[in-house]
Amino acid sequence: MLFRWGSSLSFPTSHRRALYWSVLIRLFLACFYATLYYLPTYFQIVRGTSAIRSGVLLLPLVTVQTIVSFGAGMLQSKTGDYWYNFTIGFAIWTIGLGLLSSIDENTSLAKLIGYEILDGIGAGQTFQVSRSKTSGFT
Repeated sequence: MLFRWGSSLSFPTSHRRALYWSVLIRLFLACFYATLYYLPTYFQIVRGTSAIRSGVLLLPLVTVQTIVSFGAGMLQSKTGDYWYNFTIGFAIWTIGLGLLSSIDENTSLAKLIGYEILDGIGAGQTFQVSRSKTSGFT
């Protein structure tokens, strides 16, 4: 029974953890999709690139994120531990997003690609692990 009349609303521990992880994953996705939306917009409006070139400039982020996500999933399946991927991934992701927030019209392309790679490493390290962690609660 999840709720009893006359008592305060309380969830069993497993439901609280599932709710916590679900909210956390929604926040991850919001950060990642905001990056996927605003970087091409930045490339097209601020840098004046075409839509195709903007997509090509997004490839370092997406490619690195895919490769690191695959590696993080393999590491978690071998070790059975997700905590190190989370802490290291979030630290790198935070640094990458912080650096991406500092770009302007004079930021060099090499810096942008480096920032995207850092963002991709952090996002990739947390995505696969968080998906498998949450699916264990359902």
